[in-house]
Amino acid sequence: MRRFQQRVFVYSLLCITSIVVFADVPGVLAQPVLAPDTTKREFTEFMTKRLPAINAPASKEAWDQESAKIRKAMLDQVIFRGVPESWYAGPVRVEWVSDIETDKGYRIRKLRYEGAPGMWIPALLYEPTQMSGKVSAVLSVNGHTSTGKTNEEEQIRSIVLAKRGVIALHPEWIAFGELNHEDNRTHNNLATMNLCGVSGMSAFYLAMKRGLDVLMEYPAVDTNRVAMTGLSGGGWQTIILSSLDPRIAVSVPNAGYSGIDMRVAYQSDIGDLEQIPPDLLTIADFSHLTALLAPRPTLLIYNAKDECCFKADHMAPSVFDPVKPFFALYDRADAFRMYVNEDPGTHNYAHDNRMQLYAHLSTNFGLGWDDTEPSWEGEIRTADELNVGIPQSNATLVTLAEQFLDACPVNPAPKDGGIALTKWQEEAKERLRNVIKLKEIGGAPSQKWSDSTADGFHIATYELQTGEFSVPAVLIEPEGKAETTTVLFGDKGKGALVETATKLAGSGSRVIAIDLFQQGECRLGGDNHYQYGALVETAGGRMLGINVTQLGSVVAWARREFKAPVAIHSYGSVSGVIALIYGGLHRTELHRLTNEDALTSLKNLITGRMKYNDYYPLYCFGLLKEFDVPDLVALCQGMQVNVERNNG
Repeated sequence: MRRFQQRVFVYSLLCITSIVVFADVPGVLAQPVLAPDTTKREFTEFMTKRLPAINAPASKEAWDQESAKIRKAMLDQVIFRGVPESWYAGPVRVEWVSDIETDKGYRIRKLRYEGAPGMWIPALLYEPTQMSGKVSAVLSVNGHTSTGKTNEEEQIRSIVLAKRGVIALHPEWIAFGELNHEDNRTHNNLATMNLCGVSGMSAFYLAMKRGLDVLMEYPAVDTNRVAMTGLSGGGWQTIILSSLDPRIAVSVPNAGYSGIDMRVAYQSDIGDLEQIPPDLLTIADFSHLTALLAPRPTLLIYNAKDECCFKADHMAPSVFDPVKPFFALYDRADAFRMYVNEDPGTHNYAHDNRMQLYAHLSTNFGLGWDDTEPSWEGEIRTADELNVGIPQSNATLVTLAEQFLDACPVNPAPKDGGIALTKWQEEAKERLRNVIKLKEIGGAPSQKWSDSTADGFHIATYELQTGEFSVPAVLIEPEGKAETTTVLFGDKGKGALVETATKLAGSGSRVIAIDLFQQGECRLGGDNHYQYGALVETAGGRMLGINVTQLGSVVAWARREFKAPVAIHSYGSVSGVIALIYGGLHRTELHRLTNEDALTSLKNLITGRMKYNDYYPLYCFGLLKEFDVPDLVALCQGMQVNVERNNG
């Protein structure tokens, strides 16, 4: 109640006139109930509480032990969680396609290698034509650039490195260049694998890790002098692989990442799902991953006027300053640097940033380079010239997920009912709670903000405190005694439920229309609202768990407040699953559950290519591995359930 008490006086002043402002049911359902920025503040508090502290240990030996634990936990519990060992065990499969000979001091070798099973990654290896013994190498990766490995800045970097005697391998990144398939086009499609209990991030990790394997096995490469660099998504790839794979001796990420603290503060920094996988913060933040690089030479590049993301002005407090003490443990403070590019200062890997890369490599690999860049004019090649080719049936993020569908769910509800179903229901409840990370449900403390009469109904607005997030609630009560209470909510928010609310109230039921977190007035993030759901899950929570907790708290409050049987009425695919989960866990507390526009199967999210951005709470890690929609309905058996299906 403390948070209510702290702001009751101020907000009451704002709401004094609300008793007479609402003229009708549509008006009251559309009108915000919560104080401005309530949900944003609560979300920030939710995330801040889950940011792991970063403190340098007393000795390098202590950090060596701790860093080994973090690497193992990241690989086991985040990157390869649920992934068959056959995906990442054994040598890399490589097919060498052809060579492009030049008279410029280097050749370009075309190859493809297998990342995840059946997902072949085309790549270009830029090799000096004159080498004496084994030479240094760079794994050079790109970010979100439609031309992929043929992007001009990417070509320049590889050409110059090869001219200076360094082997450069540039693989294609998923969704770009030759890997621009509709199933890959949004990286968030990796969530289809998450749904099946198989880490979708693994496909991205294997795409770069297997590229490193290619370099480490290449006869001309000095395996003690391998570096990695990239811009934007390439910078993210660089910090992830460099931190978790000590074979990378030198790391240079460019404008590719920040700590989760800055992603909470700056939406432009949040990124795609591979950058914020489920449960990341339960193991480490990006500051910890940066510290895993110690004492290996590391140069962080950020750009002063970056129009994309990771602008330099807020990077140092997140991933540079907290990490300096870790390098100091090894007496290598000089090996960790941050450079801010001013010219052009935009999201770039242009001349100034390349010069920083060259100097860093020269110093730490003992190359003795001067401060000039060899000419590359006239050597940029077209996409057709650099095309490697991939199998027509090359695996995608979605087809990787589809191979797990037949085995999902692993323990479905018995079809013949009876005692077998009853036993299944009891053990299934615990599995369901674990999957959605459900917290204890309690009655919601409430604050009434307005009370009025309109359109023949008694109307009141409430703020309900449900777990860590507030729920705005609108009571619509018919004249006379209501025998039942219906909790009404939907994917598009209470403002879109005027017709349903009026119909229910008109039939004699007391209606409580609510918005759950990321619905209606509680939605954060504009068109990219899904990013906030992804942050919740990278912090170790689950959107479904939060929403079910909220719904349950509202139901408990309604039963206590109005002392009448409670029904749930949901509208939309996401809300329907939330309702079924709560109904299955608490069917004895409800007398009816109605889902309109409901989803028939979670498998349709995958086979129907339903957009993660629109249905993200349903892509809960491992949900389909344990339960499909029919199983959730079976959990509700013993209670009246009405389901009106959509086409999904």
